[in-house]
Amino acid sequence: MSTSRLLVLGGTQFIGRALVEEIIASRPDLDVTLFNRGQSNPTLFPDLKKISGDRETSDIEKILAQDWDYIIDVNGYYPNSIEALLPKLRGKVGRYVYVSTVSVYDVDAYMAKPDALVSEDYPMLACSSEQRLGDWSKCYGEKKAECERVILANDWLDTIILRPSIVYGKYDYTERYYYWLQRVQTRNRIIIPDNGIERGNLTFVNDLVSLLIGALSLTDHRTTYNAVTHHINTLRDKINVIADVMNKSPELVSISKEQLGENGIAKQSDFPCSFGGDMLIYDISKTQKDFQIAFTSYRDSVSQTIEYYDAVTKWEAGKRGLSFEAEDLLLKTL
Repeated sequence: MSTSRLLVLGGTQFIGRALVEEIIASRPDLDVTLFNRGQSNPTLFPDLKKISGDRETSDIEKILAQDWDYIIDVNGYYPNSIEALLPKLRGKVGRYVYVSTVSVYDVDAYMAKPDALVSEDYPMLACSSEQRLGDWSKCYGEKKAECERVILANDWLDTIILRPSIVYGKYDYTERYYYWLQRVQTRNRIIIPDNGIERGNLTFVNDLVSLLIGALSLTDHRTTYNAVTHHINTLRDKINVIADVMNKSPELVSISKEQLGENGIAKQSDFPCSFGGDMLIYDISKTQKDFQIAFTSYRDSVSQTIEYYDAVTKWEAGKRGLSFEAEDLLLKTL
């Protein structure tokens, strides 16, 4: 069997880890090499080739020592470093698959039509020279939008860009989704903001992995896809499905916007996986047509995620969101 050389930038944490596991299990035709700093789970995948380095330094030039049929870029956050790298890859890479985000969309440009389907050609955020710099989590959407523009400006590059929403599932270290799973598993009363009416849709990591692997063989070139993998639903809907799968029935206690402010609570940080307002509705018709992938139902993805945490945790409290103590104090006032 002939093999193709695949370089994964990242590969040992969350999305990258799930990706590499699936490639090992299902794609023996791919000769995989990982490039990362060796700081996250360094003992994973001992049989794979590895290049150690920091992509934000000249270390990244180590990947130029050979040619690659494919590069999957899981952790590209800074447009400046991508801009410096890509010209050096000319003639040395076949296809470049980039993980972007739905945060690139300019929400203010079309939130006046909250039920409009957002297709891949909708307006994106601008990015100033100052926003290009600094911590990756600051001006995250602006940075990612600029990364996309940098990639597409290299008109010789065969690239596929995927835009997931908040990703959840196995190996998720962010605790955004785990917060609600853990609450339902361990609490009889749970505070939710604004009666849980906020709408949003997430991306299940297993489905994102399927899209990333599928992107290697797509016949289309230089194409961008929304990688949102289930229909939009409310926070209350999400929690109700979790409770049903867990066979739990917690009381969901609403806290209003006014009460949030009065108690010094920040909606997005104190209630993880809350978007701070309705998410846009993303059009995935092009994704479904070109990839021919049947996404996992929300209920089944919840079940699989719960199975993962059952195996690796004792459902202890995480570090994100309201503490039990803060929640208990608030519950006395609601």
